[in-house]
Amino acid sequence: SIGPWLLAAAALVVLVVRFSGRLRAAWEPTPQAAGESLVAGENGGSAIEFLLLLPIILSILLLILETALMVQAKFVVNYAAFCAVRSAIVWIPADAPGGEARNHIDRTDPSSDKMQKIWRAAAFACVSISPHYTPSIVDRTGISDASDDQKDAVDRIAAFFPSDGDGNVADSFKNRLAYGFDSANTTIEIVAESGSHDQNAGDYGDHDPVTIRVTHRFYMGIPLANRLMGTSFGAGPGSGFYYPISEQYTLLNEGEPLGS
Repeated sequence: SIGPWLLAAAALVVLVVRFSGRLRAAWEPTPQAAGESLVAGENGGSAIEFLLLLPIILSILLLILETALMVQAKFVVNYAAFCAVRSAIVWIPADAPGGEARNHIDRTDPSSDKMQKIWRAAAFACVSISPHYTPSIVDRTGISDASDDQKDAVDRIAAFFPSDGDGNVADSFKNRLAYGFDSANTTIEIVAESGSHDQNAGDYGDHDPVTIRVTHRFYMGIPLANRLMGTSFGAGPGSGFYYPISEQYTLLNEGEPLGS
């Protein structure tokens, strides 16, 4: 829930308004009435109060920034769930080369042909919120580089990306593939719904509801906020932090036209 962070943002606004006024007063000369003596150290005290609160204000700012990025990522993961279920309602009714029959999917086997196609649809959408593949990211997350097949897939659609003069949007996209296509960072789950068939066994009927839940480990790059809100990758000293974001989407399984 982002409710606590919205409350923190409101508190920050109050603090900034209050103490910016105090800081301004600390540097402006105070008019004195005739015969009135200046209270020693009053202006300096206000400045010290502000300086003492400055680390807290900066910390709240970092938390708000990280929360904003997480909210943006939540929308992307929701889109990834849509992409996954859109792929599912196309592939579940198909006959897979791996032996999965029409309207059946090995939902407990991530390596099955249909599950792999659905997972790739979700991972592809999550690449946009993944960090670039760099030595520091490798040290912090323990990921390995994307496979040649995955990079080739991006190359095949590179014609749809505009050139920026120095390269291609596809080049930047390929640099993010490793994180988004890591099987630990993007996962899918087929949620069994009530339908005409036993979805727990992976069986679906035409126009049965199909629900896919996508979980993405959103990489947190904002200092301090990542330690307060995130979970360590466990990659040893200097490990990075992530926040798991889950979204699910439901569509109807494709099949023969209704009433046929």
